[in-house]
Amino acid sequence: MSDGLVIAVVALALVLFWAVGAYNRLMRLRAALGTAWAPLDARFIERLAWLGDALKQGEGPAGDDASEGADAVPAPPPPSWVRLGAASEQWALALAPVRARPADADAVGRLVLAHAALEAAWAGVPVQDWASHMAMDATPVLAQWERLRQQEQPLVAAFNAAVQRYNAAIDQFPAALMARLCGFRAAQALPLIEEGQP
Repeated sequence: MSDGLVIAVVALALVLFWAVGAYNRLMRLRAALGTAWAPLDARFIERLAWLGDALKQGEGPAGDDASEGADAVPAPPPPSWVRLGAASEQWALALAPVRARPADADAVGRLVLAHAALEAAWAGVPVQDWASHMAMDATPVLAQWERLRQQEQPLVAAFNAAVQRYNAAIDQFPAALMARLCGFRAAQALPLIEEGQP
């Protein structure tokens, strides 16, 4: 075997080993997105369940209607309440694809938009609607919402850190060549919510 052929075989073997190693690293980093997403997803589901309970409480008779007994006709929900319910359903629908593919930037982008709509709908419920429609003090409800949001933020930061590591890996030469060949695409981070931000 000639020296040139030996060099070519060794070079090919090195390229092959590098390609396998680079591919495995990208796969590990993409899998890490799912690992980082799981606890955040659980928190999102918790907030959705809590919001669903709050919305159900608002479906019954409120105020003076509640004292009229079982035959009382529920008061129609205020428009802000309807918007909040619709935004909650939209957010729940947007969560499902991300749960299956947390590296899918399009799915995460739709989730970000749905979450922004939910936050806007929540901020758009006047305090008097809590009292008139649910016959309850808004203060503990608003405080619990804020607590749930703030509990999510460290998990959002951890997911974003995993996204940053993954995106850096697929942009780094020469691993970027492997990423393009194998269809690895940049993931999208989630926005962090500052305390007190609507």
